[in-house]
Amino acid sequence: MMRILVFPLLMPQFALFVFVAPSILKEGLPKASFWLFAEQFAYFIVLIPACFAAVVDGMLYKQHRCVRLAITACATAVLALVWARYLGERPSVHYASVGAIPAALCSWISALSEHNKA
Repeated sequence: MMRILVFPLLMPQFALFVFVAPSILKEGLPKASFWLFAEQFAYFIVLIPACFAAVVDGMLYKQHRCVRLAITACATAVLALVWARYLGERPSVHYASVGAIPAALCSWISALSEHNKA
């Protein structure tokens, strides 16, 4: 049940950071106004992949944590490539990582919350 909140709330934040990470390594941290502006677009663009990742993760809830995390990350990476193509971008490894890394983090967080309940 926790994944329904974790994925849509946290995945856009993580995806934005992964998307901007190469630029941060080259040029340093952007100004605060950039983060406030970009966060709005992150929620708009990443909400559908986040819900997809939550459904995939939920369907695999009986699997071992590592298997669930890997399958969720791979499925979301593929969806991120399709989504990038749909939005007019040329699919690349960068876009796949923008889908896979946040999905894996959210899957791990939801698995931790389930483990703490038990």
